[in-house]
Amino acid sequence: MESLSPCQLNFIRRDDFLQYVRNHPEAMFRVAEFLSREYRAACNEIGSLGLAHSAAEKMARLLLGWKEFHAHSNGATTLKLTLTHEEMAQMIGSSRETVTRMLARFRAKNYIEVHGSTLLIRNRAALQSLADNPGSDEPAEARLPAPGNGLRRSPEIVPVRIGPAAPRARAAKSPAPMLQLSAR
Repeated sequence: MESLSPCQLNFIRRDDFLQYVRNHPEAMFRVAEFLSREYRAACNEIGSLGLAHSAAEKMARLLLGWKEFHAHSNGATTLKLTLTHEEMAQMIGSSRETVTRMLARFRAKNYIEVHGSTLLIRNRAALQSLADNPGSDEPAEARLPAPGNGLRRSPEIVPVRIGPAAPRARAAKSPAPMLQLSAR
């Protein structure tokens, strides 16, 4: 087991722990609350990775969900990167090359800056837009046409299926006649 930051672990024998929570209902309640929070966080993380459609979305969610960060008055956020690209890739279910490519893309679009092991989020709104728009590699405002370019904005986007047509549903058949058996 490996921790992301320095920590201290203590060991309590199972029997001693169970005896304590049996004798202290408040402690049992707190353990249940803690386990519930951990379970919810695990489900959220699994859902976030499993339901994310693009590597950019997963990477944006990872950066935005980073626990230890320092917010600046100018709106920027500083993160201390304690993980390698390989470790980040494992966290988002991707390859190291994809993480490197996503970080380079985010730097090119001025969403982030990287200085050694320090990452500065310059455009949190753009990363949040990526995280909130499944399947997109660009924030929502970047996909809209610029005003005055002769294009009208459509009030709705209609998904189009490209590829072989889906099989047609067959007409419902009338139920087969029932066979009645009788003893002779």
